[in-house]
Formats: sequence, structure tokens, C-alpha cells
Amino acid sequence: MLNEQQILAEAGSATFAKGMQLLAQNKVLQFKLEAERCTAMVQGSRPYQVQIDLHSGRAFCSCPAAEYQSLCKHGVAVALRLSLANQGVEPANDERAQLRAHFADKAADELVEIVLDCLEQSPHLWQKWLLQVRSAKQPLSVAELKKRLTQALPLRSLWDWDEVRDYFLDAEQQLDILWPALARLAAEDQWTLVNHALKRFNLVLERLDDSGGNRFAVEEQLCRQLALAFDRLDWSDQKKAQWLFDNLDNDQDIFPRVPEDFSLSAETQQALGALCEQALQKETKVLKGKTPDFEYTWRMSRYAAPLLALAIQNDDWREQLRIRAMLASQSDDFLALCQLCLAHQAQDEAQAWLNRAYASAKSRHEKNACRHHEVEVKLAFGDSQGAWSLAWQLFTEAPNYEAYQELAKLYGQLGQPSPDFLAQVESCFEQKGGEALLAFYLEQRQLDKAREWTKNHSANSGLLLALSEELLEWHPDEAIALVLKVVKPLIEQTHNDAYQQAILHLSQLQKQLRDQDHSLKPFQDAIEQLADQYRRKRNMLALLKEHF
Repeated sequence: MLNEQQILAEAGSATFAKGMQLLAQNKVLQFKLEAERCTAMVQGSRPYQVQIDLHSGRAFCSCPAAEYQSLCKHGVAVALRLSLANQGVEPANDERAQLRAHFADKAADELVEIVLDCLEQSPHLWQKWLLQVRSAKQPLSVAELKKRLTQALPLRSLWDWDEVRDYFLDAEQQLDILWPALARLAAEDQWTLVNHALKRFNLVLERLDDSGGNRFAVEEQLCRQLALAFDRLDWSDQKKAQWLFDNLDNDQDIFPRVPEDFSLSAETQQALGALCEQALQKETKVLKGKTPDFEYTWRMSRYAAPLLALAIQNDDWREQLRIRAMLASQSDDFLALCQLCLAHQAQDEAQAWLNRAYASAKSRHEKNACRHHEVEVKLAFGDSQGAWSLAWQLFTEAPNYEAYQELAKLYGQLGQPSPDFLAQVESCFEQKGGEALLAFYLEQRQLDKAREWTKNHSANSGLLLALSEELLEWHPDEAIALVLKVVKPLIEQTHNDAYQQAILHLSQLQKQLRDQDHSLKPFQDAIEQLADQYRRKRNMLALLKEHF
């Protein structure tokens, strides 16, 4: 989620609009950007904690909507704030900057009193700092820290959403207090305690229902701490490699990804690779031509993963090919090998893997995938005519807009081999029917044909809105009618998110009409007709009155 377009695509226009409003209303508080995540508190109907993992892009929020939405409005607000931070933009009303400037003028004694007063308002922070003070003088023993870690993750049977959320919020705060104290112990003791906490966490998850994903912040803490503790261990490279190998398929539900989540020296990577190579060779001998089952395939993939990572890191495609070939058993696997060879101009080998893919293909889908790859193989061998003939055949068998776009790339690459190409594509779309023809007209800017097509056909909202924008300058009445085609089905869904989305489309249309100096009377007439037609939908009517 690096920019507004990606955030919009993830959240949907209605949720995006709400999140943008929260940010504009200064509801994003305590925004903090760290190396691996950003966190903030968003003031909604109550304060909600939001965290965005900077590696995966996943957002986690403590609100109920986050249970069923991939990105809630609070997550949108923080993601937008993160986007601004990535651009080096600080909001004019940035609270952190304001507070920094205010405290910069305070004397040290006054600052101490302010900090103490603030800590008294938060039992969590008070205990966190008090523990740091005590452990600085006398480090906590391993036994005491183990007891505290256990207390932070009590075994309870919880099923209510609010209770589960509060459980993990409390656990996160208690663990946050303990990590600085744990970091003062010997490396082996840290390792023992973090493993204990992670096992305890897995036991906790067996007893409660966390379908809302409230555990993610604690999960991230524990997995990160285990990787950090591993890095501090004074083990030999061989011992570290052996532990990683033994845990490639750890049976705990929650566990760091091995080896992806660990920082490894080159020597440890090599030692792990040697263990994985031995295991692969052993498994291959055991199979001896038998049909591989799921368990075998899973083990092989886990053993191969570190070797593949090392090969990719070393930019060694031949090693990648060797390892992937050991795992290949289905048509898709052989096609991937074909593609790898094509990428490195090994045409003969690509053809051999394509032949194996054809031989393994069972379904129509798999056979068509082989034919698509055959186009690329023909091109690699310089058979332009054969490649174009097969590509055109594939398109005519299943004409759609995405297939046309791929075919158009090949058309340009081969120097326009068919003089009637566009006319033939249009004919295929006309015979099949469907909205691909409208997308084609829009791309070719055949707006008169597009206008005529929409009079008798329906299309998705994206295409209708795109056509509306194209027609707005010369045919504003038609542009308004097309937006209404999108808006009315939304209103008829009769829920507030759909209403918000309808308002967003209407607001954008109003702005476009103003920007092009069109009369707003037809637009206002359309609004009044909507208000009359949907007068029984009171929430929608209220929104129309509020905005227009």
C-alpha cells in the first residue's frame, strides 16, 4: 500500500472515502513509523489501535470491522498517513512535531515531572519503565521472567469477540514490558525463554476463538523475538544450520518462517544448504519412480526452499533449474522450467520441458497453458508465422479483452503481421458478445460505437464510468446518464457503504462538470429525480441533501 490508488483498490471506494475523512479530521493520533511496522491510534466511535506490517503490507485494527474487511476505514486512514510519510510529507497539523517543539523549550526538571505525570496515567507504561529501572540495578532471574511470560499469556477459554480482543491487547502490553528485561540475560537464557513464550502462545490459541485476527500483534512480537534471540546465540554455523533444518516444518501453528525470518551468515546458509541437499537426494532415492503423494511433495518443497533462495541470491539460474527439476511432477511445474529456460535463451531445453508439460497435461486448462507457452517457444526459435498463427487461434477460441491485450503486444512485436487485425478482433468480440467489445471501443477511442453499444447492453461500472469521462466534454447529458447507470444499482443495495460509494461517484461527476464549465442544471435535475425515486431510503436521501 504505497499510494492512494493501491489503498483504494484494497479498501474499496466507500471505505477509502471514510478513511480519508478520518485523516482530514485529524483522527490519526500517535503515529509512529519503525523499521518493520507503523502504528497509530485512530479516534473513531472509540480509540482503535492500528498496525501496518511494512514487509507484508497487511494492516491490523482492533475495530470489529477489521474482522471481515481486508482494510477497514481506520487502516485506510493510517495507510494514507504512511503514504504521506513515505513521500516525505508531514501534515501541517502533525501532532508529534507540535509536541516536540513545545517540549524543546522545557527545562530538564520540568520534563521529568511531565513524564512522571504521564506515566501515572498509564499503568502499562508505569510498569514498563519501573521494570526497566529495577532490572538495570538487578537483572531479573530466568525463573522470574519465565513466570511473568507465563502470566502474560494465561490459558483461558474465550469466545466473545470483545474478550478475545482485550486478552491480546493486554498480552501485547505485558510482553512489551518484558522484552527489555529479557534482553539483559545471557543469549542461551533469552533463547530458552522466548521458545517457552512461543509454545505457551500456541497453547493459548487452542483455547480461544481468534477468527478476528486479534493475535497478530503478539504473534509478530514473538516470532521477531525468536529470530533476534537466534541471532544472538553463540552456536557454530553447523549447529545453527541443524536447528533451522530441523524446524523447516515445525509443527507449531505459530512459528517464524524458516529460514526467511532469520538473518543468516553466508556460512550458516551454506551449511543449511548442504543439509537440504542431502535430504533431497535421500527422498529422491526413496521414491524410486513411485507417484509422489502430498507429504512427499511438501517435504521436498521445504528442503528445496533454502537452496532455491541461495541460488536466486547468487543469480545462478542453472542451480535454480536443477532444484526445480527435482520437484517437478505436473504440467505447471514443467511449464515453469520451460519459462526459466526461455528467460536465459536456452531454446532447446525450453522445448524439451514444454514437451514434458504437454505429456503431463490432463485438463483442457493445462493443455491451453501449454499452447500459450508454445507461442513463446516458437518465437524463441524465430518461427514468427507459427507463433502468430497459434496465438490468433488461441484468441479466437476464447476472445476476451485481456487475451486481446496480450495478442496486441505480439502484433506490435512482430511488426503488424495481419493488416486486418483490429477489424478481425472487433468481429470476434461482436460474435461472442459481452462487455469486452466496449473495452475495445474505449481503447481504440471509437466513442460513437461505444455510445451506441451502451444503449442496448449492460457493462461493469468501471467501463461505464470510463466512457462517461470520455463523453463529458461533448455529451455531458450522456455522461450523467452513464453515471446514473452505475449509481442506481448501488442505491438499490440498501446499505450505507453502497450509499457512500454512490455519493462518491456523484461528487466526482459534479466536480468534473464544474471543471469543464458545464451547466449544473442537468446534474441537479438528476439528483432531484434520484431523491424522488428513492425517497423511502431515508439514509440515502439524507446523504443527497447533505452533499447536493
